[in-house]
Amino acid sequence: MRTFALTTALALVGCKPATVSLGDDTGVLVDPEQCTWYYDADEDGFGDDDTLTEGLCEDMPEGMVTVGGDCDDLIAAINPEADEVCDEVDNNCDGAVDVDAVDAGTWYVDADGDGYGDDATAAVVCEQPPDTIALGGDCDDTDTAWNPGATEDDCADPNDYNCDGSTGYDDLDGDGWAACEECDDTDAAINPDATEVCDGADNDCDALIDDADDSLDDATTTTFYADTDGDGYGDAASTVQACAAPAGTVSNATDCDDGRDDISPGAAEVCDGVDNDCDGLADDEDGSLDTTTTSTWYADDDADGYGDSAGGTVDACADPGGYAATDDDCDDSDSGVSPGAAELCDGADQDCDGVVDNGFADTDSDGTMDCVDDCPVYADPTLSSNGDGSSSSPYMSVNDAISLRGGYCDEILLYAGTYEETVDYGGDDLSIASIDGAETTILDASSSGGSVVTFTSGESSAAVLEGVTLTGGTGTAGDGSRVTNSYSMSSNDTHGGGVLIMNADPTIRDCIITDNSVDGFGGGVAAYEYAGTFEGNTVSSNLAEYDQFSGGGLWLYNATATVTGNTFIDNEAGGSSGDGGGVMGVYGTLTVSHNWFEANLAAGTGGGARFYDVEGTFYNNVMADHADDALAMTDGSAMDVINNTFNGNGHGILLDSNSYDYPSGDYINNNITSSATYGLYSSRWLCGDISFEYNNVWDSGSDDYSSGTCEYYFDGRSGNTSEDPLYSDPQNNDLSLRSSSGVKNAGADTSGYGVSDDYDGAARPQGSGYSIGAYEQ
Repeated sequence: MRTFALTTALALVGCKPATVSLGDDTGVLVDPEQCTWYYDADEDGFGDDDTLTEGLCEDMPEGMVTVGGDCDDLIAAINPEADEVCDEVDNNCDGAVDVDAVDAGTWYVDADGDGYGDDATAAVVCEQPPDTIALGGDCDDTDTAWNPGATEDDCADPNDYNCDGSTGYDDLDGDGWAACEECDDTDAAINPDATEVCDGADNDCDALIDDADDSLDDATTTTFYADTDGDGYGDAASTVQACAAPAGTVSNATDCDDGRDDISPGAAEVCDGVDNDCDGLADDEDGSLDTTTTSTWYADDDADGYGDSAGGTVDACADPGGYAATDDDCDDSDSGVSPGAAELCDGADQDCDGVVDNGFADTDSDGTMDCVDDCPVYADPTLSSNGDGSSSSPYMSVNDAISLRGGYCDEILLYAGTYEETVDYGGDDLSIASIDGAETTILDASSSGGSVVTFTSGESSAAVLEGVTLTGGTGTAGDGSRVTNSYSMSSNDTHGGGVLIMNADPTIRDCIITDNSVDGFGGGVAAYEYAGTFEGNTVSSNLAEYDQFSGGGLWLYNATATVTGNTFIDNEAGGSSGDGGGVMGVYGTLTVSHNWFEANLAAGTGGGARFYDVEGTFYNNVMADHADDALAMTDGSAMDVINNTFNGNGHGILLDSNSYDYPSGDYINNNITSSATYGLYSSRWLCGDISFEYNNVWDSGSDDYSSGTCEYYFDGRSGNTSEDPLYSDPQNNDLSLRSSSGVKNAGADTSGYGVSDDYDGAARPQGSGYSIGAYEQ
């Protein structure tokens, strides 16, 4: 069966199929297309001619191709389209072996033996023939002087020894140099006279190119910049001129720190205090900052260096102001409370450890530390040695009590007696008060001099001096602080005999300030930039001898203070023309009320009080028995003068100006001025912006109003009277009103100025209307 099958297959291959006519789409009968095929055993696209087969083109058997000519159908690299190579095989089936092989060499006969052959003898064969060489180009193979390697250095010799078609004396580029005299006769810019420039060529024919040539024209070079840190960015301060970048240099000058490879225009800005990306901005100033490098900062409202997240946070490189790096302040409203604070014995947790007064003794185990139990501390000047500061064992002086209290107790109580010392609060908000009152508790500076009490270290209104007599003070030398353009607190003078206040705001109440004297400002008290309360004090027999703005009893400069319920008596502003016997105010805003002024004296202006360019309110005051002006308002003062009583003074109210800056108080209303030379004295005419209404001016020795007064130029003049106010006992300075007084219920409603009571504290009004003067009844 196998023999029959093979025989049948061969018979089919060898037989020519019968012709069959088929019809096309027109119905005409045509012969089918016949093809010739060859068997392609090595699958190189060419078949063996010995396997020729014919048949219908559409029926080509698998493994057959339509192209024959393969002379070795077992090797795919051998076929009619293969390259002939030198391998002793007919690779391209052209019947020749190694003829025109693609890798055949070209060989030349070298008749003169100079290493170069004659091109006319070239033979392209696989194997080098005898007596041949691989180099051609010899234009005279009979003479060894002629070949491509020959030199032409004799510019007079017309022979082309190097076979290049030109001779040494030729000047092909027309630059004036023969070929034998220069290094490139095809380029006129290259010759021995040329300038070496940056172009990669030997322009001046000295065998040196560009940077290697010392004669290089620097104008053709490029500026390169040192890149010491190797980050690809150069340093503008370190340059070199060259044709090509020398090692370690770059062509840009944009590095702002060439010593650090992490700083360059290509670097990321991070939090390190450095301008990393060289844009002139560092850290938080740079909008391109990598925010992953920032820190969280916590609001530090009390500026103690410790923050509290409850107050807000911000992410930044550095504290943006008002923030801290930690979130551990347990009271961010108090700079004395933080993890870094020292624990005080005061019933509070200063160091934020959650424990109150830790580290202090509690001897009686009552839960309150001894140092809190032992507050206040006491002093007694009759003792000869110090106790422990308790009420039963006091310290023997005020200064001992201050220094030995340990800083935990700010309250000091004084037993009666005379303390021969001066006291400086030293910036502590101490409360120093007598136990038995000012009459028997005395601070006396007679033996030491100076100001009896000093507040010059920023003490607040919590600093209190209460119920103590201050006497014998001679004041403190000034520090040059400016008072006006013409005057200052000179170091040649002393100021503040009883009390000196500089840029502090203490509360001084119920004290007796007497028999103190200075040659500068403030015989009793000098207060500079003061915003405190001066209340219930008796200020008497003090002397200030400065020639102007003296302030015998109380001197105030640029103060925003309350002066209320005090008695100013027998104080003197001396010198040649001292002002403000009782009170002298220079600039500022003052509330002066419920004070008694009596028999104070000024060599200049304002025996009772003078106010120089001061604003505020002067109400419910009594001013009596001053030889000169009771109240002087001058030089732009704008105080409302309401419900005051002036009796027995040289002038009741003086309005004046030395600088044509006229007083401009809004209202002078509901006042009584009686038994004065002039009730109202004005040395200037322009008072049109002042309201003078419901005042009683009576019993003036010369005239109720001075000659030339601005009485008739006031904006308001209604309700003014002139009658006996009927004081209760004027001989003994009881200036309250009899029930029959015509000024009772005759005044204007002054509640709009804050006047709700009278000098004695009785409510206003008591009857059908407001009374005129300091007393409602």
